[in-house]
Amino acid sequence: MQEKLWPKCKKTLPISEFTKDCSTKTGLRSHCKPCCAVYRKAYHLRDPQRHIRRVTEWKNRNYARSLSYLASYRNRLYAHVLDHYGAVCACCGETTREFLTIDHVGGGGMKHRRATGDTQGVCRDIIKNNFPAKYRILCMNCNWATRHGKPCPHKAKAGV
Repeated sequence: MQEKLWPKCKKTLPISEFTKDCSTKTGLRSHCKPCCAVYRKAYHLRDPQRHIRRVTEWKNRNYARSLSYLASYRNRLYAHVLDHYGAVCACCGETTREFLTIDHVGGGGMKHRRATGDTQGVCRDIIKNNFPAKYRILCMNCNWATRHGKPCPHKAKAGV
């Protein structure tokens, strides 16, 4: 493993702790990732309106790219949650990802979505809380069938 000395925090860190920068001889930024994060946060806090204005201008200039990135981020986030919970319907065994949804065991999904903003917020909240057991994956049919405390038709047919 290659390492690099970062003189500001006087630490020798693995190369993975530095972001890439093609304009330098080493191909890496001189600041380590943690120091960059501290610097960026302080920079944005100094003049938050300037930061908001610059981000808005960039999004307006790069509208298609911005939408594409957001869709990609949303898909990665959702896939991460699906993969953690098994990516299979807990009731009928459906595995087609387009049909799978996150179910709040015991209800409360609408309230959770409203509190976090949307499904993306629900996914972030699930990840932040280390994938609690109060969620499961159901296909859309099973999820809609079990609303309001009703049993799923798959379970009713099987006599469970």
